[in-house]
Amino acid sequence: MRCRRIYGRCIAWPVVRASCLVMRVSAGMTERRPSDMVGLGLAVISSLCIAVVPSAGKIAMDAGASLIILLVSRCLIGAVFMVPIVILQREALFPDRQYLWRIMLASMFGVAMIAGLYGAVRFMDVGLAMLILYMYPIGIALVEHAQGNERISRIQWASLVAVAGGLVLLSYDSLRGGDMFGIGLSFAAMFCAMMFTIVSSRLAKTIGASSVNFATNLWSCIILAALMLGLPSVLPVAMPATNTGWLAIAGNGVFFMLGYLLFFESSRIIGITRTSVVTLVDPLLAALVAILLLGQMLSPLEWTGFFVITGSLLVFERGKQLVQTV
Repeated sequence: MRCRRIYGRCIAWPVVRASCLVMRVSAGMTERRPSDMVGLGLAVISSLCIAVVPSAGKIAMDAGASLIILLVSRCLIGAVFMVPIVILQREALFPDRQYLWRIMLASMFGVAMIAGLYGAVRFMDVGLAMLILYMYPIGIALVEHAQGNERISRIQWASLVAVAGGLVLLSYDSLRGGDMFGIGLSFAAMFCAMMFTIVSSRLAKTIGASSVNFATNLWSCIILAALMLGLPSVLPVAMPATNTGWLAIAGNGVFFMLGYLLFFESSRIIGITRTSVVTLVDPLLAALVAILLLGQMLSPLEWTGFFVITGSLLVFERGKQLVQTV
């Protein structure tokens, strides 16, 4: 009952608040460029939404839901919720065919990221797999810097190294090593996360964040449903057995949708690199959500990593010398 009350409050406020922010920002895009503070605010709220997803997923699976049902429902809920938002913002539900291949490419990268991550944790510790995955903003920074889209100062590179060190500390207690195959899958998941973010964010600049979010959720749902139907012995179907489990599935889908919607809106304002780096607060917020919902506490070493990441992200923002050329 306590969990249900918490989720009721968690779902209602961000959905209303984030939807208002997205429509306000999108409406103002034609009149003036929104300030950096708006973009940073959207990135932080995006991270807060994404931080709820792991705990919601755990509650749903503990209630009996299978992984494939969790993933399909997450994308389906995202697509359904995006329809009225796309219509209100007067964006295209089905963009021109010239964008279709990039939408499908982004969706495949998104599904491959999930498959790689969950495949990796079968061969190695979850902490190490997540540690490798969360390095993807560094890859984005390298790509954008190499292509001349953004210039990153030395102090910002030093901040990214410090963030990586903080992630190691935050995950240290759960690191147990893993074999080379699991590590390979984790790096593949990281690469897919990087490519999904780059392709989707660039699409969002052209056809709109809401349109991209709807399209990638729809195609991801189709791909996952096809896998579920084609591989029933590998991907068994099981529904949650409790009302709390169903509520957690709903929260998983809603917060996942809002997280990526706000991420794409933020990347249109402050650039993909800054948005990606700011969303490195995801593991920090996920840890806080786990404390509130699951009662999982951090060790002193993990708290050290927590504050190292927080401080490094502040230094990254203070030392920004980004030049947008796109």
